[in-house]
Amino acid sequence: MHLPEQMLPLPLLAVLTGPSTTAFIRLGAMDNPVPARSSSGASQTPGPAAVLPTRLGADPAGGYGWVSIVLHWATVAVLLPLWFVGYATSHPGSESVLKLIHTHTTIAVCAYALLWLRVLWRFRQGHPAPLPRQRAWSVRFGKTLHYLLLIAIAVMLISGPLMAWTGGDAIHVFSAAIPSPLPKLPQLSTWLLAVHRTTSRIIMLAILVHVCAVLKHVAFNHDGILGRMLIAARRTTGR
Repeated sequence: MHLPEQMLPLPLLAVLTGPSTTAFIRLGAMDNPVPARSSSGASQTPGPAAVLPTRLGADPAGGYGWVSIVLHWATVAVLLPLWFVGYATSHPGSESVLKLIHTHTTIAVCAYALLWLRVLWRFRQGHPAPLPRQRAWSVRFGKTLHYLLLIAIAVMLISGPLMAWTGGDAIHVFSAAIPSPLPKLPQLSTWLLAVHRTTSRIIMLAILVHVCAVLKHVAFNHDGILGRMLIAARRTTGR
């Protein structure tokens, strides 16, 4: 008696058809699940939980999804004013330094969860496959620069609050204040301030190199790399 392939257990199917075919069928079953049948013989269509993992905004293989694109540009919109306001506070001649610090901390706290999501999302998603005309060294350099930027953002998110709290200061958000849960440690606060300032310079340098690299791709390579971060890539379902 000949049984359809869908009714064969995967171990038996591997013996009959080979591992590569089994992997293909396994993947195909994930994309096109066969409706299960109850004891009464009625088909049971998979519920929302069965298709939920494909609808969480994960990046397609050939580019970025809308979640990555929105997080990318939202991070740009947050980092630039944060950097310029923070830079102004580092100069003694700046007017209303305390007001600028409060503005800096207000923006940072409001965007704190967003920035952490940006960092964790990219580490979770990785990077899309390189474009056909991208050279290997260029891909490696781009990934290294990107991860350096993400790590620097994470360091800023950690060092900023700790710097204020170990210095005995509260973190101001609009008219409210988050009191320090830590004892005052002036030496540690001074060291964290140095880390915070150095990391901010690394971030801006990385952003400048990143922008120059994108402009190079647009002006000379014409490989559509900028378009990846403007329009979400479509998923290839093979149908």
